[in-house]
Amino acid sequence: IGAYYTGECGAPCPSGYNDDCPDGQRCYGPVPNCIKVAASKYCGNTKKDAATKCTKECASGDDQECEDDREQCWDIDNSCSVEMIMAEQRRDVPNPYNYYC
Repeated sequence: IGAYYTGECGAPCPSGYNDDCPDGQRCYGPVPNCIKVAASKYCGNTKKDAATKCTKECASGDDQECEDDREQCWDIDNSCSVEMIMAEQRRDVPNPYNYYC
């Protein structure tokens, strides 16, 4: 992912460090042209589990995207608590280099 990437952005990570991202995600940048869209489908044992962990996105909605065979892909209506909280906490933090998870 680089400056010419025009796909979806994840949560902002203005420091440029992976520590700013949910578990299993990396910080990339600069990506000034990405589309800021919240993820809505995550793997988990239950819908609540998926919304609490927010660690493995399953964009297609297919359970096979989940690494753990016991997990399913859940549509959590953009309410991914960990990622959304992180994003909200940094929404007003300057992100001059356009780094995103």
